[in-house]
Amino acid sequence: GLDKNLCEKHWKLLLQNRDSVISKVIEVEERDSDRVSEDAETRLYDGFFTKADEGLFSRVRSANEQMLSSGVLHFSDDRLQELLFRYRARNFPASLSEDERRDWQNYRRKRLSGNHAVDLMTPEEYDSRIESLMTESKTDATRQGILRALQEWKAQLLQTV
Repeated sequence: GLDKNLCEKHWKLLLQNRDSVISKVIEVEERDSDRVSEDAETRLYDGFFTKADEGLFSRVRSANEQMLSSGVLHFSDDRLQELLFRYRARNFPASLSEDERRDWQNYRRKRLSGNHAVDLMTPEEYDSRIESLMTESKTDATRQGILRALQEWKAQLLQTV
């Protein structure tokens, strides 16, 4: 449940630091408002979806490869249409046409090269983060194994683009 004492403690802390909290919120909002993204994933919160589009969500989840590639499921919102394409590409790559396969490869290449509009980790930042976590967890064999698997996954992924 909710810890009322902890909530009150945090509320008092916010009140004590009111001015710095307000200036931080303003700073973050201004910084984020300057960033305009073309990417469907980062634009998900740009607005609500229509009821018709929302009605298609469950149909997409239960659709087979043929239905997904038939074009029967068509969203009016371009964000969702792009995400449907990515869903198909990730889960049903055989359903892609040659043009779609080329578009998917170009998208992946951009994402993996760090030349993408989305504010994500670059490949170099990924490597640096893995190395940092490896150093932090020298004595934890399980974590070391997971981190090595992540390095191998990245190497395999880069070979496919």
